[in-house]
This record gives sequence, C-alpha cells and structure tokens, in this order.
Amino acid sequence: MPVASSNSVTLPIRGWHYKLQLAEHEFAKGSSDQEIDIPAHGETQIDVDIDAELTKLLRLLNADRRSPLIYRLNGDVGVAAQALQMPFKAEGKIKLNF
Repeated sequence: MPVASSNSVTLPIRGWHYKLQLAEHEFAKGSSDQEIDIPAHGETQIDVDIDAELTKLLRLLNADRRSPLIYRLNGDVGVAAQALQMPFKAEGKIKLNF
C-alpha cells in the first residue's frame, strides 16, 4: 500500500493498528510492528496484513451493486522519534463494476 508524507522531515514509523469498515460493517483489522521511514515530502510502499472473513466480503459484493461501496479506514501509527501514536483516517466510495 502506498503511504505518503507531506511533512518536511522523514517520519520514522514504528508500527500501526487499523480497522476497515465496508458498508458500515467492520470488515478487517490488523496491526504491524514493521519499521519504515517515510521520506520528507515523499512516498513509500508498506506491506499490510489483513485479517478478514471471506463470507463478509461475499455478502457485501452480492448486495446492491449499483450503489458505490462506502469504506472507512482508521487507526494509528507509532512515530519513533517523538514516541507518539498518531491517528489517521480515510473514507470514500468504491464503485463496483462487474
């Protein structure tokens, strides 16, 4: 997954936790103790393990496919230099075309 930073300094990330909701239902969650450095005003790729139930995904995909699938992602990342947990969130819609 691509991760970007708009900060003027490198961010030393030391682990994260997340939860993903699809159509207002918790779909997946996970965590990592992976250590990465996100370059100042840059982007890097991270590996994200996902724990999810296939049956939940199939149920969502069999629902009304004309409507976009709403997602919400939230969690926190550990920033080593400041020993902080920084929250993050993202949300949007995914249009299903099949």
